[in-house]
Amino acid sequence: MRLRFVRAWLIPLAAIVVLVVAVGAAAMSSQWLTAQEPSPSLAPIPSGEPTTSAPTATPSDLIGAGTLARVTAAAAVLDEPGGAQWALLEPDHHVLVIGVREVDDHDWYRVEFEFCCAADAGSEWVFGWVAADLETAGLATPGFGIDPPEVLAGPTLEVASWTCPRIPEDLYRIPEPLRHQCYDIGEIVTIRGVIGGGDHGQALYPGDPAHLTALPNGSLAPRGMESGYRLLPLHIPTGDPLLLAWLNDVRVKNGEEIEIIGAFGPGAVVCTKAPRLAGFPPMTADEQQLWCDQQFSVGEIHGDGPDPVLEAPLADPLWTPPPGVQPAAGAGWRLLASATMNQLAVTVASETVDDALNVEEYRRLWLSMASGEPPAVDFATEFVVRFVPPVSSTCPWIAFTGIGTSIDEGVLYGIYEHLPADLFIETVPDNFGCTTDASPHAFLVAVDRSLAPADELRLRLQDERLCEECGLAWDEVVVRLHE
Repeated sequence: MRLRFVRAWLIPLAAIVVLVVAVGAAAMSSQWLTAQEPSPSLAPIPSGEPTTSAPTATPSDLIGAGTLARVTAAAAVLDEPGGAQWALLEPDHHVLVIGVREVDDHDWYRVEFEFCCAADAGSEWVFGWVAADLETAGLATPGFGIDPPEVLAGPTLEVASWTCPRIPEDLYRIPEPLRHQCYDIGEIVTIRGVIGGGDHGQALYPGDPAHLTALPNGSLAPRGMESGYRLLPLHIPTGDPLLLAWLNDVRVKNGEEIEIIGAFGPGAVVCTKAPRLAGFPPMTADEQQLWCDQQFSVGEIHGDGPDPVLEAPLADPLWTPPPGVQPAAGAGWRLLASATMNQLAVTVASETVDDALNVEEYRRLWLSMASGEPPAVDFATEFVVRFVPPVSSTCPWIAFTGIGTSIDEGVLYGIYEHLPADLFIETVPDNFGCTTDASPHAFLVAVDRSLAPADELRLRLQDERLCEECGLAWDEVVVRLHE
């Protein structure tokens, strides 16, 4: 099984005002927040290039990094130790300690906490500074009708123990920043429940996990629960047409129980929360990565009965090749579909190449550029490739003409012909020229496995890399035909 993640939508935040943090954690079952020994905590945040002051080493009498803690009394959250207050933690709220820093003989905790409610954002887990003792914390104004403690003495936070639930359906019972600790980053997790909430949004381009940086566009709740808002936030890459079809399927809309398959975090691929957190105090790069690792990204959705099929008619093509210009097949290949940029069901990036080695993967590629049932492919003897060469938006005329291979390099690539303007324009002006933009034109091709130069091959958009020296990597992928 291969989970494909794509970028979803980005919603910028308005300027942040000081608001009271929602007491969402207080509703969590005490079954999971207990006096038992805590699960192994996160490793201390490693040093990096900070965008804000980084925590320092933790003294032995303070709470260590990666530990869940409970707020003992109303505590102000500051943008810097001794700086400006921008949020308030209510008593009994749970936070994740990121580290400790000493400033002017006072200790300050760097914490991750649930903030409510930024413009258009609902509740959100963010980072800030809290004084380690109530006397220092009391120097800031709590406000919003929450009285400061009568005696400004003692610790602001105390350790709260927790344990991983036995089944993933109970993950909602522990605070969001802890859930990924119950699994390896990238480990496949299967959960059953009811999807609700969120805006299904629009995809930007595939091949990047940055949909994690957007607000969750769904939430999973156990069947029969009245409200599932933010119980288990989901990041669903709606650039995947099959996932988008599921979100709009009557079974999901009617609240039927479905199965989602996904993983926490983007793994080794770095993602950031910016620019969605414009207006929040900045985070370090390590905190951005930690936040991304805490998010649950959906790779598959399944329910009772068959997967939905997109039947929406395609738009008319921007142009149609004259008869005989675009071959239907060639030596070891056959054309399954061709789509001009206005016909793509989701926004597909130009200069990309993708593959399908089984029926499910093929169907996802098919639905990105066509509708209805795809032509049959025998995966015992063929595999499918989606080539998306760049074309000028003013000269979009291109044909797929063949498959090339390099035995020495183990490379298989597409061959194209850019068609002359006089095939489409009756009188071509003398000053006619093409813009240098890179619009997508997608070709879906069934390739005979006998053409593969090796069992493990490099699938490339074209013979030469587009710009390897400038770091462009999405025009080539490694394919293992017999996994």
